[in-house]
Amino acid sequence: MSPTIHAIRKTALGTDVWQPGALNLHVSVPCPLKVRLKQALEPWIADFNRRHPKPIYCPSILDGIPHGLEELMQQTTDPAELPDVWVSIGLHTAFAHPFKQHFIDSGVYRGVTKPEWLPLLPPALAAMATKHNLGLLAFGFWQLVCDLSLLPEGPYPARWADLASPAYHKQLAIHGCDGHVGGLTLLQMIKDTQGADAVTALAKNVSAVRHFSQLIKGLDSADPNRVPFNLMPGAAANQIPSQKRVAEVQLADGPLMSPLFLFVKAEGQQSPAVAELLDFFWGETFRAVLQAGDYHMPDTMDWSQPYSFPDWDQLASADYQTQSEALNQAFMDALDPGTMTV
Repeated sequence: MSPTIHAIRKTALGTDVWQPGALNLHVSVPCPLKVRLKQALEPWIADFNRRHPKPIYCPSILDGIPHGLEELMQQTTDPAELPDVWVSIGLHTAFAHPFKQHFIDSGVYRGVTKPEWLPLLPPALAAMATKHNLGLLAFGFWQLVCDLSLLPEGPYPARWADLASPAYHKQLAIHGCDGHVGGLTLLQMIKDTQGADAVTALAKNVSAVRHFSQLIKGLDSADPNRVPFNLMPGAAANQIPSQKRVAEVQLADGPLMSPLFLFVKAEGQQSPAVAELLDFFWGETFRAVLQAGDYHMPDTMDWSQPYSFPDWDQLASADYQTQSEALNQAFMDALDPGTMTV
């Protein structure tokens, strides 16, 4: 019987999604970290490939469009077309159906958390990772940034749910990109705890959906459209110039987590080459890349404080793309005209 011939799919920029005979790697990180990741990972891969007969192939470093790569991953039914090691920032593939059932629930992929980190995790989080076969590599956070130049006298939000209160009518701006609202995990969490009407109420409090670069530019400026409270990823908030008069609002239910997942194909998990690659992702070079974007490995997290995230079982219960698109559309439909500018 002749071997199966795989048609190697390509990204929009013409880069092969995978390479036969290679240790295939895919890495997706937030946009502000892409350059730092490339600077750290590219020379490491070049050195690895000089020392090993089986090279690492990493298309996400070659053309820099990880989300396009993951969309192609979702289209296959053949494990041979998937990366051997996969680092992913988003939920849109790890919780996509039927991808999750075919490749994560089935055990084709194993979620890998560094063994020394497992005892550090809160028991509920560790149990969730085991239940849903997720490897926890690091955590970022969405931040609520207050523009102190507006000198809001209060009330300040005490919890994430407060952002849906009429007290904050038109006092909130949110990061968005490519026609989508950022912070969908916040919308999902508010829907889980308060219902769909609270998502509509939150939308009515939003003055603008703008890219984080525009939010940062407007902070502590003469921009007449700036507002007191601005929701953006921590990787973006880290780019706010130090001279701007801003402060992060500390909420009682803790930062809104944005997890970075790590998956390895089960068939190659014990490979020395895979072990060496995992050591890179668990090492100090990659830690420095993450910290530059306010992402933190589990051993540096303060687990005595609370953290917020939607209900994991609810996320896993249906296709994430379908859930998120419906939630995004419901939120945008409730926005006042002219609010969406991305």
